[in-house]
Amino acid sequence: MFRNYFKIAFRSLWNNKGYTTLNVAGLALGMACSFLAALWAYDELTYDQFHENIGSIYQVNRNSERDGQIFVSQNTPYPLANGLRQNFPDVKYACRVDQDDARLLAAGEKKVYRKAVFADPDFLNIFTFTLTEGAANSALSDPRSVVLSQQTAEALFGEENAVGRIIRFNNEVDVKVTGVLAGIPTNSTFQFDCLFPYSLKAVMDPWFLKLDDVWDNNVVRTYIQLQPNVTAAKAEAKIVNFLTTRDETVKQTLMLHAMPDWHLRNTFENGKIAGGLIDYIRIFLWIAGFVLLIACINFMNLATARSEKRAKEVGIRKTIGSSRTRLILHFLGESNLLAFMAFALAVLLIHVLLPWFNGLTDKSIQVPFANPVYWLIGLGIALATGMAAGLYPAFYLSSFQPVRVLKGTVRLGKNAGIPRKLLVGLQFTISILLIISVVVISKQLDYTKDRSVGYDRNNLIMADFTEELKQNEEVLRNELLNSGYVHAVSATQAPMTEIRNTNGVGYGGDKEIGLVTVCSDYKYLKTFGIRLKAGRDFSREFITDSSAALLNESAVKEMNLTDPIGEQIEYGGKTYHVVGVIEDVLMDSPYAQVRPTGVFLKKESRNIINIRFRDGVNRQEALASTKAIVEGLAPAYPFAYQFVDEEYAKKFATEERIGSLINAFALLTIFISCLGLFGLAAYTAERRTKEIGVRKVLGANLSSIVIMLSREYVYLIGIASLVASPIAWYFLHNWLQNYIYRIEIPGWAFFFSGLLAITIALLTVSFQSLKAALMNPVKSLRSE
Repeated sequence: MFRNYFKIAFRSLWNNKGYTTLNVAGLALGMACSFLAALWAYDELTYDQFHENIGSIYQVNRNSERDGQIFVSQNTPYPLANGLRQNFPDVKYACRVDQDDARLLAAGEKKVYRKAVFADPDFLNIFTFTLTEGAANSALSDPRSVVLSQQTAEALFGEENAVGRIIRFNNEVDVKVTGVLAGIPTNSTFQFDCLFPYSLKAVMDPWFLKLDDVWDNNVVRTYIQLQPNVTAAKAEAKIVNFLTTRDETVKQTLMLHAMPDWHLRNTFENGKIAGGLIDYIRIFLWIAGFVLLIACINFMNLATARSEKRAKEVGIRKTIGSSRTRLILHFLGESNLLAFMAFALAVLLIHVLLPWFNGLTDKSIQVPFANPVYWLIGLGIALATGMAAGLYPAFYLSSFQPVRVLKGTVRLGKNAGIPRKLLVGLQFTISILLIISVVVISKQLDYTKDRSVGYDRNNLIMADFTEELKQNEEVLRNELLNSGYVHAVSATQAPMTEIRNTNGVGYGGDKEIGLVTVCSDYKYLKTFGIRLKAGRDFSREFITDSSAALLNESAVKEMNLTDPIGEQIEYGGKTYHVVGVIEDVLMDSPYAQVRPTGVFLKKESRNIINIRFRDGVNRQEALASTKAIVEGLAPAYPFAYQFVDEEYAKKFATEERIGSLINAFALLTIFISCLGLFGLAAYTAERRTKEIGVRKVLGANLSSIVIMLSREYVYLIGIASLVASPIAWYFLHNWLQNYIYRIEIPGWAFFFSGLLAITIALLTVSFQSLKAALMNPVKSLRSE
């Protein structure tokens, strides 16, 4: 019986190649998009899942209150990890982590720049990073040791065993290789090439030894692993006020952020988790579901539109004894055959589209073809799609009465097309909703990109300020300025695009504020193009400027200073006096408020050299000149640099990728909708062939016939636009509340989206409308 059903279904589909092609293409695209979306979502949702103890690993964040709001910071004091380990038995392991910039590694004549991480020995106890060489429990016990990634070890030593070999780090200290890491998964929070013990920092600079009991200098990130059966709530209740118990002047609290939430839920509002990437993942999965739903709607619409052609088939089958149940099974068999054909095509499409998709998402996703679970899930989705798409047509077609059908023509009545119209309306409601979303998301991203950052990012590079360059600072500065390419030079403690230091700063006698602290030199404002709002810049003309400081507008507001010039502030055990107020400078997230910041004239803490080129110079020539000067003064270091504007642009990478994904899937949604609309228009025109012929005989012109055939689609899409607009406004308005700096949803977006949908629909149906309108009425009426 089932073999017979299969044969009949296959013949029916083969005899209607246009119908089959439209359905298979639509379903295949829908399935392929859904599978790709599922693979992307799975990669995001399994971030850090390879760590064996993920359920008991937490990052310790620091909360501070400002303007009645609680702000969360990942930067914590140097001694926090040791303090938690020693004072709280619930803490099994604790470590400090400092993710550094690319640093120079040298082994003989081979020199490479690699991304470095400094961490305490417990790092390899907390996190599951497998070593192919060396022992994890002792790899970081020696201050002069390093664990290399497999790629870095091969770059320095080729195929030779790396453990026990000596490398020169940053041309400052020799370290021994004590381990080689296996490959780090791409969906890992920590991405690094070399791992150093934190104690190496004190070997390189004894100043770090002074920080072991300094609780107001926040520059490291702290991670802990709790003992078995200890809950986060229990542990957090014990450690929440630990900073205050260690230093009464520190009015801040601690909170625990679970490892599964680091990647997915890392947006905070008033000290509480308020979402993050998980919101985008949900949106994207909904869109992928809509794509598949629209493909299913296409199938239902085309199947019911063909009902008149299949009515006699149903009538004859019922007359010779076929029951309704068997007819339902037969039609469901057809729909499932189509679904499995679409699944096969979808697998091929995934294979073809995956490189493009990985480029779009900046991923390295691979399809697990060898995993039977993947095939079971895929075939299950294909079966579910076939059943969902075919259920309504099967029940609809099998309901025809054979007596009425075999009289010659099925009289479906004026309401028979209502379900079809509702489904078309639903398709375009979803399409218009997505078009509005694409417009609003793009506008919000552009608005954030155009937000004033308080400094000029153009023609600005940054590089490591090495010890050799520090020793020849004046020579370096003079040679760069005399080259004709450089406008200004300044050295800072950290890159302009990052916040690495937040510290407690005293003022007003007994008051304290947590400031982002920037250590720099006399040319800080000139190099970055930062504007003064009050007072003056650092100047060599004033002897007292060796203890001078600048505050940004947010700091002045937070400190409630009516006349900040001359204000005495305490930082790092030294008294500074405020000489100027600068415009707020955005260094952290472009979606967040500018934090209170202090700039201190403190030359000994600078690690980054910032070079601004003159406007209009040839960039390649300027870089070549700068490289020659820098490498001439520090020949041991290959010149490595980053453009500040490019580093700033990376802050938008996630949102841009998500936006590109939504754009791509919105286009696919519209395309699949148009596939179905094209097929539906073809069958509508075919069904009304004789009516069109009569109208032409009676004098109807081409335009009136095209309008007649297209009018109902315009009405449907107009209604869809009216339905989609308030829904889109509601969800997008709520989404925009996650941003401090946000746009107002433009009214034209709704009108534009509706008009675009109508235009696309008219272009889609116009071919069939014109074809029908141009047909010779003699051909359609010759049988009458």
